[in-house]
Amino acid sequence: HEMSEKYQDESKKKYIDLIGDSEEENRTSKTVEHCKIQCDDSNSSKEKIIRSLIEKHCINDKKFENPRILIFCETKRQVNEVGRLFDLGIKSGMLHGDIPQVSRERVFKAFKKGELKCIVATNVAARGLDFPEIPVVIQLEPPKFTESYIHRSGRTGRAGKEGMSVTLYTHDQRKTLWKIEKEAKIKFR
Repeated sequence: HEMSEKYQDESKKKYIDLIGDSEEENRTSKTVEHCKIQCDDSNSSKEKIIRSLIEKHCINDKKFENPRILIFCETKRQVNEVGRLFDLGIKSGMLHGDIPQVSRERVFKAFKKGELKCIVATNVAARGLDFPEIPVVIQLEPPKFTESYIHRSGRTGRAGKEGMSVTLYTHDQRKTLWKIEKEAKIKFR
């Protein structure tokens, strides 16, 4: 917005709202199914659920030519735990703010080629990733901000394909899910 004001002729500017703010419309893609899975806070519980989702939607999914998975975490520590400690059953890479740019680019390239089947990331990867072959996005826990949920879930269901956003949550995180449902105008299944 600031750049257009500085460099562009006022008569040539156009603003396009890709989401809209109509009260009836939900704020996420119509091709994305929103699911929630309650679990306890243990890594072993989350690892088991994630492994099952990967087997179903990445390893055994025949609807996609080269299916890949994104796992979003709230913190760098969680990314490191999932990326290093979890046995995901597929080749994965990690992305967060402490990972050098050169390494990030290497991870993006390998993911794009399909050499890596999974990226475990903080919100650093939520915006701008545009890969059509992502059948499912997994969120290790509900994000604090609805906008983060919208951007993360928007990494699936691209290019006319259907996708699924799965959010893991504990009993104590139910209110955060309700807030996301209300603000994003979605219904978790």
